[in-house]
Amino acid sequence: MKLLGVDYGLRRIGLAISEGIFASPLGVAKDLPSVVRIATAQGIDKVVIGLPDPNHDKIKLFGTRIAELTGLPVEYTDETLSTRIARKQMIAAGTTPKTRLTEIDQNAAAVILQSYLDQRTEGLPL
Repeated sequence: MKLLGVDYGLRRIGLAISEGIFASPLGVAKDLPSVVRIATAQGIDKVVIGLPDPNHDKIKLFGTRIAELTGLPVEYTDETLSTRIARKQMIAAGTTPKTRLTEIDQNAAAVILQSYLDQRTEGLPL
């Protein structure tokens, strides 16, 4: 199953992809139509969107619109500290501050998607 991970932001939408048990950064999108185009072009089977808290209506509306426009199932997962974790991983990997600035959103999306995948492989409820 091919999954698209989404880190929704007001300026940029970070994207990650997985076809197995590992998530990889995919890039960024600026708006909903861009995410829909990417999901379609990549042959995505399911979209996983990070939620900072269970009551974040704007992100849920974004997910609903993705589902309506693509026909794909959309699931939500906790994204607590995903950006901070992504930043620490990027620093540990020796990335430059400029690279961290331009790639943080897609790396946060990979952290979100990897967390979702890890829960799934551990048999935890999603």
